[in-house]
Amino acid sequence: MKLLAGPMLLAGMALSALALTAKAADWKPVPGNIMTRWAAQVDPARPLPEHPRPQLVRPAWQNLNGLWQFEIAAKEAAQPAQFSRQILVPYPVESALSGIKQRVSQKDRLWYRRDFSMPAAWRKGRVLLHFTASDWSTEVFVNGKPVGKHEGGYDPFEFDVTDFLTPGGGQSLVVSVWDPTAEGGQPHGKQTLVKHNIFYTSSSGLWGTVWLEAVPKSYVKGIKMVPDSDAGMLKLTVQADAGMVRAIARDGQTKVGEASGQAGAELVLRVPNAKLWTPDTPFLYDLDITLTDGAAKDTVQSYFGMRKISIGPDEKGVTRILLNNKFVFQTGPLDQGWWPDGLYTAPTDEALKYDIEMIKAHGFNMVRKHVKVEPDRWFYWCDKLGVMAWQDMPSCGRGIPGDSPSPADKTQFELELRRMIETRYNHPSIIMWVIFNEGWGQHDTERLAGLVKTWDPHRVINEASGGMFKGAGDVIDDHLYPFPPGPKPTATRASVAGECGGLGMNVKDHTWNDAGWGYRSSENEEELAILYEQVIASGLRLARENGISGVVYTQLSDIETENNGLMTYDRAVSKVKPDVTRALLNGWLPPRKTKSPGMFVGTGTVALEAPAAGVGIVYTLDGSEPTAKSTAYREPIEITRDTVVKARAVWPGGGLSRVVEFPMLEARPGRQLITNPGFERGVLPWSNNSDSTVLLDDDVKMDNDRGAYTPHDGKKHFRLQGGKDQTIYLTQAVALPAGDYALSMWVMSRANSANNLGSNLSLELLDGNAQVVKPVNSSSPDCLSPKGVYVQWTRQYSGLKTGAYTVKFSAGPTTTAQGKQGWVDDFSLLQRSR
Repeated sequence: MKLLAGPMLLAGMALSALALTAKAADWKPVPGNIMTRWAAQVDPARPLPEHPRPQLVRPAWQNLNGLWQFEIAAKEAAQPAQFSRQILVPYPVESALSGIKQRVSQKDRLWYRRDFSMPAAWRKGRVLLHFTASDWSTEVFVNGKPVGKHEGGYDPFEFDVTDFLTPGGGQSLVVSVWDPTAEGGQPHGKQTLVKHNIFYTSSSGLWGTVWLEAVPKSYVKGIKMVPDSDAGMLKLTVQADAGMVRAIARDGQTKVGEASGQAGAELVLRVPNAKLWTPDTPFLYDLDITLTDGAAKDTVQSYFGMRKISIGPDEKGVTRILLNNKFVFQTGPLDQGWWPDGLYTAPTDEALKYDIEMIKAHGFNMVRKHVKVEPDRWFYWCDKLGVMAWQDMPSCGRGIPGDSPSPADKTQFELELRRMIETRYNHPSIIMWVIFNEGWGQHDTERLAGLVKTWDPHRVINEASGGMFKGAGDVIDDHLYPFPPGPKPTATRASVAGECGGLGMNVKDHTWNDAGWGYRSSENEEELAILYEQVIASGLRLARENGISGVVYTQLSDIETENNGLMTYDRAVSKVKPDVTRALLNGWLPPRKTKSPGMFVGTGTVALEAPAAGVGIVYTLDGSEPTAKSTAYREPIEITRDTVVKARAVWPGGGLSRVVEFPMLEARPGRQLITNPGFERGVLPWSNNSDSTVLLDDDVKMDNDRGAYTPHDGKKHFRLQGGKDQTIYLTQAVALPAGDYALSMWVMSRANSANNLGSNLSLELLDGNAQVVKPVNSSSPDCLSPKGVYVQWTRQYSGLKTGAYTVKFSAGPTTTAQGKQGWVDDFSLLQRSR
């Protein structure tokens, strides 16, 4: 495929009057928080110079990005007489790269101004003014005259400004933008003025490239491409007022298909023996289109991929999402598209590309773009590098489950939903449309799912990812943290785990602030890798056993206070190394221990087990990393307190798992004896102190005939269902030495407040006579996140005698409100050393 991504600025483009007066050397980002390495590469004279629309390219275009005059005024105020500030377009006003970094509200209006000139040859035809993205209500004035208004935060739009241009060389452009953000009911996704948890800094005003384009009087206004890989053809419709169309498809310099016909009619280009687009082989054909209408002639360049997405049975008859009639298990991250320096706008095109490259480096084949719509260049990199995209529609209304948007908000949502589909329709990477997320502003589900299917019958329709299903879409999609859910497909619907993971870890000097959080936190890379492995392994198991078609891991990068990314927010550190993910996705799990080394003795035995039949184990005892040539494991290994066993699995074909360590753990005050990767550090009593001792091994199975809780492999969760008496013994009898203890428990809920979930629950420690031990201090259910999603209890015990103890958890019949569910997510028992 021809590289259509490079800058195509006209060599003779005249400098604007503003560019002559506003010195680029005076611009600098606003300091604060963290920045990406690409921020230093931003050229204020030519920011984001690449062609913004790679699937419809003409040579005559002009980029208007750069330093513009700027002012913020009251919403109802007239255009300012003077512009006292400058802003770097196209970065949102709230961003550091804009040079402004100022919060705006629904009471404010943004004003932009710049001058421009253009080649004299452009006056022979028409001149179009394009906006890649502007949030939200945008009004445009050229030479003091109103040109038009657009309402929408994510879709590109344009105005024909030919009749507003003056005969002279200089032209004046003024843009006014009003954005109510989350205070309005229009689609705005996760933007908010009050940042908290999973909502982030808003991105108001111009946040995509602004550009001019010269076209003939009769020109190609748009194209629609529908690949039919089964039939070996591309269906093409060229949108224009009139004229004859000729289209040529090429594989490099070789012509592979050609068709001619009237503008507006569907043309068929035969592509025999088509090279199919897949994540492994993302082949793209070049497409040259010529429109001829009398003396006017318009030529544009595009590209397309031959691929098919469908719902159907796999070789075992399980309903799956199929790519080119074959089941390909889809794995990838949730990507929310925020940047610490540019917010909604990536600092450079290389930065935008880097995110897609990292998705590929991890071995993923898919990405879910979460409640944000990216400009075309993001999809271009997905197309070119080979990443399937699930595209969310940004949520509207107040953005909370159960909220019913107003009639006006519903109308605007439907309008922007259709624009999203129409403007991104031609990208082969997009394989799924997600209408709602977790019920946020969900409404008219059946009707909207039906509309989307009529607008695009060739992609998968996800009516509600993790939300309230009405049976109107093509998939069943559930969310669960940290381990993926396993909804089972039906005869007509595939199933996916639309969100899971959320494993957090702060990296010093690479965090937005010190209050980073994840759905489950780790203190170091090793602990994070263990949990991550369990999440990925659980997803692969659910693909085999439950028939799910895909798993989405939360998330690609940290965002502001969320520290649960595979990368830090500045993309400087990979907290989970790509080779770890690639090994896991290949099924190359590490060996397991079947016997722990002793805790209270000077020597111990480590017994290992291969993760699958036919898989070997190699190990070292000298601290070095084992290779395929290291000592092969044959029998249990005797070690001393100074020995560390390092082992890895060697899979058929030479695949190597990550390295796991099994040290001798000697008991002494202030040392953790066994690290349980399932508990939340940083929130439990004493867990930040050096005198904590974790007493529950990560190998402990907590099953009995009344319930089951296996937190570390994701196979079972003890669910709480309203209207039932339920009891589970979270441990069998555990021998505890005398001392002081803390018992802590987490419960996850779909209830709307802590009271709904925690009104009839108990967490108790029983002694050897099955009597309840009275705590010296207890906390009431403590809601740790909005809307009662996570609830924590703590019990503290002083002066326990040596003996055997059991942890009991009970839930009464009125536990959950309105039939909603909750489930045990985690618990820990810790000892405080004296």
